[in-house]
Amino acid sequence: MRLRDTRLVFLLPMLLASPGVSYAGDSTSGQATPVAEAKVAAKDPDRIVCRSEEATGSRIPSKVCHTAREWDQMREDARKNTQDFQDRGNTTTSMRGG
Repeated sequence: MRLRDTRLVFLLPMLLASPGVSYAGDSTSGQATPVAEAKVAAKDPDRIVCRSEEATGSRIPSKVCHTAREWDQMREDARKNTQDFQDRGNTTTSMRGG
């Protein structure tokens, strides 16, 4: 019981001194909250996104930057190429089987 009382004595002043927290759904102020701004920025297809990539044969990563739209296009192209390659492999093996 005594340990609990001691924790309360130390935690209560910290809780009372902490600033208020604002949530994205809180519209009491006329300003946009950082959470809402981040959601809008995350949906912007023209924002610059940088990634660290390691080249084959190198341990030193390089920084590669593209727009979100370009990253999405590259991901979709890679997916289509993989699907095409797999589809071609399946038709070739089925033709040899007979």
